[in-house]
Amino acid sequence: MQHIERSVLQAIAWHCRRELPREGCGVLLGSSQTHSANPAVITAWTPIANRAINPLASFRFDEAEWIAALYAAERDSLSVLGLFHSHPQTEAYPSEDDITGTAWDRMSYWIISYAPPYSPDSPNVRAYWLNSATNRIVPCPYKLF
Repeated sequence: MQHIERSVLQAIAWHCRRELPREGCGVLLGSSQTHSANPAVITAWTPIANRAINPLASFRFDEAEWIAALYAAERDSLSVLGLFHSHPQTEAYPSEDDITGTAWDRMSYWIISYAPPYSPDSPNVRAYWLNSATNRIVPCPYKLF
């Protein structure tokens, strides 16, 4: 189970809404706990510019912003707990490009979908885990705080 602050989830959905019709993207940060009694909690986020060739249907982090986000997280004693991006026209499920284009087996992967019946005012948000050894995607349940 992944834990996320409600304000962070609202903020990333708002960021992705502002990016429409392009895919919005960024990184999710927080405390990383090794004990099950103290689960990792996503408490912060950083938007990262989408530099994909076709940003209407895919995303690619701006390399300089991604590196800056990693340094800022380290400076602030935060861990990268997840990545997020939006699907303006498709369901909240990782595409083949999402699976092959991102090394995300140690973090959660969040998709904000605006595909019907969802809308910019009421998106569908889902989180996933990917086991890169088996290339299997599994839903990542989450709890709001």
